[in-house]
Amino acid sequence: MKVSVVICTKGRHSDLAECIESIQRQTLNPTELIVVDASVDNDTKDYVSALSESCYFDTIYIKQKYGYLTHARNIGIKVVSGDVVVFLDNDTILYKDYLENIVDIFRRDKDKVIGGVQGHVVGRKEFPLIIRLIDHFFLIDSPRKGMVSVIGSCSYPIKVEEVVSVMWLSGSNMCFRRCVFDDFSFNEEISCTYNSSRYRFVGEDKEFSHRVSKKYTIVLNPKAKLVHKGERSAWESTSVLNNCYGDYLICRRYWFRNFYRWNPFYEFLFWWGQFGYFISSFVKHILRDPLKVM
Repeated sequence: MKVSVVICTKGRHSDLAECIESIQRQTLNPTELIVVDASVDNDTKDYVSALSESCYFDTIYIKQKYGYLTHARNIGIKVVSGDVVVFLDNDTILYKDYLENIVDIFRRDKDKVIGGVQGHVVGRKEFPLIIRLIDHFFLIDSPRKGMVSVIGSCSYPIKVEEVVSVMWLSGSNMCFRRCVFDDFSFNEEISCTYNSSRYRFVGEDKEFSHRVSKKYTIVLNPKAKLVHKGERSAWESTSVLNNCYGDYLICRRYWFRNFYRWNPFYEFLFWWGQFGYFISSFVKHILRDPLKVM
């Protein structure tokens, strides 16, 4: 199987270099690496150009005019040639057998039922019991990990020992059969948007992969391990006390309207969950110092 790796970046050049170095160390070499770059300078372009002399795979550099993550991913889709397309954040570091373990899932799936696979981000820890109880009570989290609730909240499997079916994939590392993109593309209406200091995350990866899960099985393979350097503690990234919450709320509302038929009961559950976010965020804020180690 041919593997195409797509990295969409507007981050630090040093992070991208570390990510690509981990790709070069893989026990299974990809066919090509595609870097879609929204940086204002040419540092990334110069770095990728120099890679051709040291890589065992083709490198393709694309300058992105607009700083939208979903737009960048759709650009990458148009030029890939591999049977498997791997999307990585530029601040991820792959274990050396990551690609081998990802491709193994697709190879063993003779009926091509599985459309998407993600690896397992190491280092994540569970919240304290009090927060988990609050999140379950308000439908923010699910006892069955990897699921999506009616309020658009996604739970992440932390302790996994075997391949498990999930309802969404993380944008930090999500891999799909090339044929998936014959029917699906990333929704640019809810794209991440870049500015001078950071980007806003609004769940575009979850929205896309959840749509894919309606047609294909998508799974998490715990053997495909990686480190995500930019992984924030969940209290910080989802807190209503953080100025990104408005983006999360818009995405959840969009999710709710597109995946569930409206009725008063579901509407109540949606706002019940949003009320729960305030309570959960307040508790997480109080415990923010111990949670920073997560």
